[in-house]
Amino acid sequence: MKRFGLGCALLILLAAIPAYAGFGASLYVNQSSVAGSLMADMDTGTGYGAMALGAEGVYKDDDFTMLSGIFAVKNDNFMPGIRYLVGFKGFYLDAEKSGGHLDNSATGLAFLFGMGYELDAGLNPLPIPVSVDGQLAASPKPLTWQEGEYYWEARAGLGFHVLSNATIRLDFRRLSAKFEDKGHSWSKDDYNVLLGYEIRF
Repeated sequence: MKRFGLGCALLILLAAIPAYAGFGASLYVNQSSVAGSLMADMDTGTGYGAMALGAEGVYKDDDFTMLSGIFAVKNDNFMPGIRYLVGFKGFYLDAEKSGGHLDNSATGLAFLFGMGYELDAGLNPLPIPVSVDGQLAASPKPLTWQEGEYYWEARAGLGFHVLSNATIRLDFRRLSAKFEDKGHSWSKDDYNVLLGYEIRF
């Protein structure tokens, strides 16, 4: 029921995004995982960047399920060629301990920071544009609820821009969360390499 409620809230959030916003959709897979996201960028009209709103879901077979919503701002005015992302990530995480003995869940609000850079022609050996990016999200104990104690996630990726509005991506993701249930504590540490496709329209 909690997952359904969070899903409805994310759909309402996306439905409220103006029609003039730029949209992006992505799908990632590997042998045991599938992940997808919808993002919208809205120009603030102030010359100081764009507002980013979105939703993401990740499922890893017999390991964890995660749903999240993102509210952030994007800006590339500080250093030419470098894009910054600063904001918040609300999440629901349902994780299973290895061996299937425990299944716990956590909700929370994480701080979010990201950077992206398109490689200069001198550093890029390929005939298409290539970008590198990274992202860090962290939710300490005061902002992690239910059975969760904390959560953090780091991502690093490569984007191969095969078309002006389409990118093939390779992502490395590290997730760590701690749970406490009825006096028993355990941690979920996960490494995931995903191949994906992103399109903007």
